[in-house]
Amino acid sequence: MQKRPNVFFPSEFKEFSLALSVPFEYQYRDFVATFSFFDVEGKKLGPAEVSATWSPKLGDSFRYLKSDEAGAQSAIIKPITLKIPAISAFVKVSPWKRKDKPLAQKIQESLLVAVKDDELGLTWTRRIKN
Repeated sequence: MQKRPNVFFPSEFKEFSLALSVPFEYQYRDFVATFSFFDVEGKKLGPAEVSATWSPKLGDSFRYLKSDEAGAQSAIIKPITLKIPAISAFVKVSPWKRKDKPLAQKIQESLLVAVKDDELGLTWTRRIKN
Protein backbone atom coordinates (compact mmCIF):
# COMPACT_ATOMS: atom_id res chain seq x y z
CA MET A 1 0.00 0.00 0.00
CA GLN A 2 1.36 3.39 -1.04
CA LYS A 3 1.39 5.79 1.90
CA ARG A 4 0.34 9.35 1.28
CA PRO A 5 1.13 12.33 3.52
CA ASN A 6 -1.35 13.13 6.29
CA VAL A 7 0.40 16.27 7.52
CA PHE A 8 1.57 19.14 5.27
CA PHE A 9 3.67 22.26 5.88
CA PRO A 10 4.01 25.60 4.04
CA SER A 11 7.80 25.29 3.68
CA GLU A 12 10.49 22.63 3.74
CA PHE A 13 11.89 21.30 7.01
CA LYS A 14 14.77 19.18 8.26
CA GLU A 15 13.74 18.71 11.90
CA PHE A 16 10.55 17.01 13.06
CA SER A 17 9.00 16.33 16.49
CA LEU A 18 5.73 15.32 18.12
CA ALA A 19 3.97 16.66 21.22
CA LEU A 20 0.66 15.85 22.90
CA SER A 21 -2.00 18.55 23.15
CA VAL A 22 -3.54 16.65 26.11
CA PRO A 23 -1.84 14.22 28.52
CA PHE A 24 -2.37 10.45 28.40
CA GLU A 25 -1.15 7.78 30.79
CA TYR A 26 1.07 5.13 29.23
CA GLN A 27 4.59 3.77 29.58
CA TYR A 28 7.59 4.01 27.25
CA ARG A 29 7.18 1.53 24.36
CA ASP A 30 3.43 1.08 24.94
CA PHE A 31 2.97 2.84 21.58
CA VAL A 32 5.08 3.39 18.49
CA ALA A 33 4.90 6.17 15.90
CA THR A 34 5.90 5.40 12.32
CA PHE A 35 6.98 8.04 9.82
CA SER A 36 7.36 8.58 6.09
CA PHE A 37 8.66 11.90 4.79
CA PHE A 38 8.10 13.37 1.32
CA ASP A 39 9.99 16.04 -0.62
CA VAL A 40 8.39 18.88 -2.64
CA GLU A 41 7.92 16.55 -5.63
CA GLY A 42 6.09 13.97 -3.50
CA LYS A 43 8.98 11.49 -3.50
CA LYS A 44 9.35 9.47 -0.29
CA LEU A 45 12.68 9.93 1.51
CA GLY A 46 14.68 6.75 1.98
CA PRO A 47 15.60 5.25 5.37
CA ALA A 48 19.20 6.55 5.09
CA GLU A 49 17.86 10.13 4.86
CA VAL A 50 15.95 9.93 8.19
CA SER A 51 17.61 9.86 11.65
CA ALA A 52 14.95 7.53 13.11
CA THR A 53 15.45 3.76 13.14
CA TRP A 54 13.97 1.93 10.15
CA SER A 55 12.04 -1.29 10.76
CA PRO A 56 11.37 -3.94 8.12
CA LYS A 57 8.53 -5.26 10.31
CA LEU A 58 6.83 -1.85 10.50
CA GLY A 59 7.85 -0.89 6.96
CA ASP A 60 8.89 2.60 8.03
CA SER A 61 11.06 4.71 10.28
CA PHE A 62 9.84 4.71 13.87
CA ARG A 63 10.19 6.01 17.41
CA TYR A 64 8.63 4.64 20.58
CA LEU A 65 6.49 7.23 22.36
CA LYS A 66 8.02 8.57 25.56
CA SER A 67 5.63 8.81 28.48
CA ASP A 68 4.27 12.27 29.20
CA GLU A 69 6.19 13.64 32.20
CA ALA A 70 5.48 17.36 32.31
CA GLY A 71 1.81 17.53 31.30
CA ALA A 72 0.24 18.82 28.12
CA GLN A 73 2.36 19.72 25.11
CA SER A 74 5.49 17.87 26.14
CA ALA A 75 7.63 16.23 23.47
CA ILE A 76 6.95 12.51 23.20
CA ILE A 77 9.70 11.46 20.77
CA LYS A 78 13.35 12.29 20.35
CA PRO A 79 13.38 14.82 17.46
CA ILE A 80 14.01 13.41 14.01
CA THR A 81 16.42 15.09 11.61
CA LEU A 82 16.43 14.69 7.85
CA LYS A 83 19.44 14.77 5.53
CA ILE A 84 17.38 16.37 2.76
CA PRO A 85 14.35 18.65 3.24
CA ALA A 86 10.79 17.38 3.29
CA ILE A 87 7.51 19.28 3.00
CA SER A 88 5.05 16.64 4.19
CA ALA A 89 4.88 13.44 6.24
CA PHE A 90 2.78 10.39 7.00
CA VAL A 91 2.53 9.77 10.77
CA LYS A 92 0.76 6.85 12.43
CA VAL A 93 0.57 5.86 16.09
CA SER A 94 0.12 2.14 16.74
CA PRO A 95 -0.04 -0.05 19.84
CA TRP A 96 3.20 -1.84 20.70
CA LYS A 97 3.50 -3.37 24.20
CA ARG A 98 0.07 -2.10 25.18
CA LYS A 99 -2.46 -3.54 22.74
CA ASP A 100 -4.94 -0.65 23.00
CA LYS A 101 -5.99 0.49 19.51
CA PRO A 102 -8.64 2.98 20.75
CA LEU A 103 -6.06 4.74 22.94
CA ALA A 104 -3.53 4.76 20.08
CA GLN A 105 -6.15 6.50 17.92
CA LYS A 106 -6.88 9.07 20.67
CA ILE A 107 -3.16 9.78 21.02
CA GLN A 108 -2.82 10.26 17.26
CA GLU A 109 -5.79 12.64 17.19
CA SER A 110 -4.20 14.75 19.95
CA LEU A 111 -0.74 14.98 18.36
CA LEU A 112 0.85 18.27 17.49
CA VAL A 113 3.43 17.81 14.74
CA ALA A 114 6.17 20.47 14.81
CA VAL A 115 8.86 21.08 12.21
CA LYS A 116 11.68 23.59 11.97
CA ASP A 117 12.51 25.56 8.83
CA ASP A 118 16.06 26.72 9.52
CA GLU A 119 16.27 28.88 6.37
CA LEU A 120 13.25 30.99 7.37
CA GLY A 121 13.90 30.61 11.10
CA LEU A 122 10.33 29.39 11.66
CA THR A 123 8.66 26.52 13.46
CA TRP A 124 5.39 25.19 12.01
CA THR A 125 2.88 23.18 14.06
CA ARG A 126 0.09 21.11 12.51
CA ARG A 127 -2.39 18.38 13.38
CA ILE A 128 -2.60 15.14 11.41
CA LYS A 129 -5.38 15.04 8.82
CA ASN A 130 -7.63 11.98 8.96
